Amino acid sequence: QGRVVVYEVLEGVPVLVQTLDAEVNVTAIESLFTIDLEDVGWHYLVFAKATGASTIYRYNPSLRLFYFFNAIPLGLPDGTALPPSCAALGLCDSTIEYTLPGLSNGVPPWAAHNPIPSARSAKAFVVDDLLYLAIAYWWDEMGEYTWFSYIYRWQPYGTVLVGDGTLSSGIGFETFQIVPTQGAVDVATTTWEEPCALDATQTCRQYALIWANFGFPSSEGNANIMFYSSERYNAITGTGGGFYDVQSLPADGASAVTPFTISGALYLAVAAHGSDALVTAYMATDNLPWSLYGGTASTAPLRYGSKIYRWDSPEGRFVEAQSLESVPSVSNSGAVVAGLVGATGVQYFAHDGEHYLFLAQALCTRNTAAFARKCLAQQRQPRSAILQWNRITSQFGELLATTDMANVRLRGIAIPDLAHLIHNSAALRIASGMRASFTQLPTISLLFVSSATRGAAVYDWDFEEVVGLDGPVSLGVDQVTRTSYTASRDSAALVTLQERVNKDAVGH
Repeated sequence: QGRVVVYEVLEGVPVLVQTLDAEVNVTAIESLFTIDLEDVGWHYLVFAKATGASTIYRYNPSLRLFYFFNAIPLGLPDGTALPPSCAALGLCDSTIEYTLPGLSNGVPPWAAHNPIPSARSAKAFVVDDLLYLAIAYWWDEMGEYTWFSYIYRWQPYGTVLVGDGTLSSGIGFETFQIVPTQGAVDVATTTWEEPCALDATQTCRQYALIWANFGFPSSEGNANIMFYSSERYNAITGTGGGFYDVQSLPADGASAVTPFTISGALYLAVAAHGSDALVTAYMATDNLPWSLYGGTASTAPLRYGSKIYRWDSPEGRFVEAQSLESVPSVSNSGAVVAGLVGATGVQYFAHDGEHYLFLAQALCTRNTAAFARKCLAQQRQPRSAILQWNRITSQFGELLATTDMANVRLRGIAIPDLAHLIHNSAALRIASGMRASFTQLPTISLLFVSSATRGAAVYDWDFEEVVGLDGPVSLGVDQVTRTSYTASRDSAALVTLQERVNKDAVGH
């Protein structure tokens, strides 16, 4: 079940300040800030939940605590209930198709199922100075049907009695648009400027939503891209403004999407886990070879659609820039396969001028609790990969031995060529199978990761460097122990280096 804990960074150190015991089954947390009609700015936290209504908390700056604001609705702004709750209330018939406003395809009859809305991801964004929230909904026990996710818009009018006893200015989020999705497990937003389609001499701002649809046995899933148009008729609000489909990227078991920008180019990373058939076969016996999940040196890696795409403005679409399917995977027991196993998440982050990609990997992502416990007990769980951007090849690969910033500091220039850039590169894999988040604090860089077996962990994103070699004046070598000794005048140090055979996470 878990619970939510809130930390505050005090003098550069995270300190636990609040525990929200009422908030359980939380799958994602999103922060947002908005200014109300009284010109007062407020911070909020959105808690997306696997079961029950997702909730919003507002921060009280005087008490320095978060308080319950309201629950996020699953219905229309006028109070109209939608499937499946409308059937329980006697307001609709679950044995016939239900027509949703603004959608051409209705919800198929669901009387034989027990569909439960399960929020898996939430993203806040701003369009034309208005605040929106997109929530990706996975519907448990829904059969092989296409159901829907929500886009909300902040309503600045009205009041809400907040948990701290104060009245708000504004009632929070109301349903803005319903989006057909196929088992949505993630949603991301991005915006950029480019020449306008009708007049290339003018610049237009583009707003995009990207949904990761895991899919069902009858469909392989996809990453679906939508754009916003102020001229599109909105059947819920009755005015202009809404998102429309632009492109669908194939991904069998799409599990996560993340857009990012490097050197002015917009990229989109898609993680694809593969269908449930992979995990079901895995659990049928404890003796299946690890190669079943990622291929071997003599076989092609399994291909589900984990890729990086680049936005092509003239074409008006994302084009493939790199496949991630050949990234080697390592199990907890140390076995290595030639392909990417069980991609459950992808997260971009930058640090000291370098760009990184965290690929969360896990086999045990769905099904019953008993199934998950048995799956997690196996040692053939994959570790998660962390890749680094290579500015010369314009692709992600294993971590580099040094960075441009370090080379400038040591030698006065950036790393000059590819051979030097990839020299002594090494694979990094860590035991974390769910997701990651990078935070830069004033004195430390932290990588937060989550795992179904290890809980939450925090890594100090810092690496050892050889120091003390400024102004060397004497060098000695011990051939027997293969050790060198360097005396440096400027560093006032004696540096000892020993030659050893080291292997990275994938055995190189």
